[in-house]
Amino acid sequence: MRWMRYLLMMVFATLFFSGCAAKQAYKRGVAWEAQGQMYEAAKQYVFSLDKKSNNPEVLAALKRVAEAGYEEGLTLASTAQNNEDFPKALSYYRDLKNFTNGLSRHNALSFEIIDIDSYINDMKIAAARERYEKGKSAMASGKYKSAIDHFKAALKFKKGFMD
Repeated sequence: MRWMRYLLMMVFATLFFSGCAAKQAYKRGVAWEAQGQMYEAAKQYVFSLDKKSNNPEVLAALKRVAEAGYEEGLTLASTAQNNEDFPKALSYYRDLKNFTNGLSRHNALSFEIIDIDSYINDMKIAAARERYEKGKSAMASGKYKSAIDHFKAALKFKKGFMD
């Protein structure tokens, strides 16, 4: 019988805390939206809906900021790409992919989006190439440990990357 009480307490705690997490994420989303940060607001609304998907107020908020949030996320990624900070651009595009997947999960993706997967692949190659070039440069300078680290980093960005 003791195990049954423990199980019931665990179930109750899980339900309680998931509801709290959803409510807190919604409040953070409202705060971000009030500051004009639609991407951060939308990500919080997605998180809230992932925790408790049947909240029409949160869904309405997500639909209200989804497109503006997507545009902000895309701007972050493309700015990093244009500045040739490929690892950062890759991170932003991955985050944008997760975000748009969340919009799809909650039927809030009602606008056209880019082919994010192709940008992710391009950034993997660009980041790997950048690290590879740094590795070649370090090797030419006799800095073999540094060269190895750069070559390993290139492979982390793009498995099997070779020039």
